[in-house]
Amino acid sequence: MSSIRMNQNAQRITRQNQRLASQRIDPACLMRIKSLELRAKSVVEGTWKGLHRSPYHGFSV
Repeated sequence: MSSIRMNQNAQRITRQNQRLASQRIDPACLMRIKSLELRAKSVVEGTWKGLHRSPYHGFSV
């Protein structure tokens, strides 16, 4: 019984991998947009830094 489940899982994973392979982006395209992650990361990090509570309430820092 467990070998049947393992076989079904293997078939499911194979189908998922085939579907993902057909959705892959061209490597040349990825090289053209590789800097976008860093830009988005800096925007998000700056937003999060502004959301924290300051431990210096009432003080000029």
